[in-house]
Amino acid sequence: MNAGVIVAAGKGERYGSYKQIKILLNKKVYQYSLDIFNTSDLIDSIYLVVAQEIYNSVEEDLKSYQNNKPILLCKGGSTRAQSVYNAIERINSSYDKVCIHDAVRPLIQKKDIENVLLNCMENGGCIVGDKINETLKKTNDDKVIETVNRTNMWLSQTPQAFCLKTLKNCYNNDFDHFTDEASLLESNGHNIRVINSVNKNIKITEKKDLELVKQLLSNE
Repeated sequence: MNAGVIVAAGKGERYGSYKQIKILLNKKVYQYSLDIFNTSDLIDSIYLVVAQEIYNSVEEDLKSYQNNKPILLCKGGSTRAQSVYNAIERINSSYDKVCIHDAVRPLIQKKDIENVLLNCMENGGCIVGDKINETLKKTNDDKVIETVNRTNMWLSQTPQAFCLKTLKNCYNNDFDHFTDEASLLESNGHNIRVINSVNKNIKITEKKDLELVKQLLSNE
């Protein structure tokens, strides 16, 4: 069995508010990811992690949501890593794999979930990403100090899938500083495969990102 974890616990400091509950066309941002996980044949249950400040609001949303599988609401932590851990510790050992996704990437496709789960390496994981084709510059105080070789460089995205047992074992050490679970497993010596995301996998960080996603969805 496979569990899905949707992370919607960010404070939205750069955005200025909780972007995961902003209305995007006809529904809230986090609901786009929830819909995909809810209709995926490869996901058996969903763990939705939300910031404590919006917990009651999302809980109220779910009362009228037409779910096809169990949806468990979890409270987020002080960091992204802690928020994910709050969900992982609730998933029992009967599950084989876990698929983790940031709710502020609403353009996720069911094929993305399928790809990472089916390519999840034994005792490792698989993530989606975007291969870097532009020139990379390293700076110091806004001054370029070197051009970075972009060969084999990728932007890490979500969804990311892992062997649940392996991921849980990696939480034995300090993990709060990791910005995604792939880097947590890498630091513990596990191999991670990266594949291209199916769609434009935009992460809503600023208000202009929300407008861009709105345009893309309107054109579908």
